[in-house]
Amino acid sequence: RAIPHLVHLLKNDSHAGVRSEAAYRLGKLGNASIMRELSEAAQADADPMTRVWARWAVEQITSSRGSDSGIRPVQSVVFGFQGQSR
Repeated sequence: RAIPHLVHLLKNDSHAGVRSEAAYRLGKLGNASIMRELSEAAQADADPMTRVWARWAVEQITSSRGSDSGIRPVQSVVFGFQGQSR
């Protein structure tokens, strides 16, 4: 039930923070059925952080869910870290 609401927020909310949070939550839910919406947001959202979180969500869904917390990919995009956490 949450997925359609989160997708709606990701695609339509006027506040970048809400769209970013929706992308994050969709990544945590891990449902592959919303990959198209996340990919679109990752490429075309007006807000850079929403694009980062949408890319992170895509990575979360496509990668094997191992011991990595998923923070490193976001850090590498935002801060330029390469394969290491701070």
